[in-house]
Amino acid sequence: MLLRTYTTYNHIEITKAKKLGDLINGETKTIWTDTNRTRSANMWAPEIHRIDDIWYMFYSSCNADLPCCDSCQTRVLKGCDAVGPSDCEYEHLADLVPPKGSQGQADGNFAFSI
Repeated sequence: MLLRTYTTYNHIEITKAKKLGDLINGETKTIWTDTNRTRSANMWAPEIHRIDDIWYMFYSSCNADLPCCDSCQTRVLKGCDAVGPSDCEYEHLADLVPPKGSQGQADGNFAFSI
């Protein structure tokens, strides 16, 4: 099975197909739409990982109330232990933000992350 992840401004999709050429018309499922405005905009760069038999989605998103893309951070969704990641329901697990002083910029306190 082949998988393709896709993001729009406000959601993440997974498409699955048996052959590479079939991904364009494959079975597509929206796996995440966030209603929390502090992390619901400009979603992109999704990555799927299976860790200890649980599916996780790492991605970047921004605050919908701020200009793009001053508030982007890496986020983690937790899925389930199903055979494939598109068979899961996902929940927001965490924002991956380094501790103050280790974030970047000259003073070490800018947490922008994609």
